[in-house]
Amino acid sequence: MSRRLETVDALLGDLASKDARVRDGAALRLREVAQATVKIAIEQAKKRTNKGYTGTLIWLLHPFDCSQHFTELFELALFGDYEEYCMAWMILRVQCFDVTEMEIRTARNKLRSLKVRDGLSADELPLMKRELQATLTRISRRRATLFETRRTPRSKQSRAKNRRTQS
Repeated sequence: MSRRLETVDALLGDLASKDARVRDGAALRLREVAQATVKIAIEQAKKRTNKGYTGTLIWLLHPFDCSQHFTELFELALFGDYEEYCMAWMILRVQCFDVTEMEIRTARNKLRSLKVRDGLSADELPLMKRELQATLTRISRRRATLFETRRTPRSKQSRAKNRRTQS
């Protein structure tokens, strides 16, 4: 068994410790391992030399927090082979992403310009565009909802006073 695997096994064992500091330390370290896993898997999936062999790497990302990797996942779905598309789309459909309006706009433009290519037939293109467009709409709506809840709500009295002043 490799040293790294033993370390992960030890951390997993530490999660069951009666000592809160040991449990917390293990949880924090495992979180670091998870974040490193996401980073490395995405880097490897994006490499041209791995093209066509990254479906499993993308599948690996599903249980992890990918909220900071919208653009990379969208491009993997858009320009990858069928397996890469399915795995990336699965993540895009279910996770929440920290995206800007510009990132959404750029993704919509890339989707609009998508054409039939090797690995994407004329029959598959309309379905893929519909699925990704629906996913972008969901992400955009979620972003708008989060943006609205972050704004400082004004009190009813304040809104009423502003209406009277403007009249």
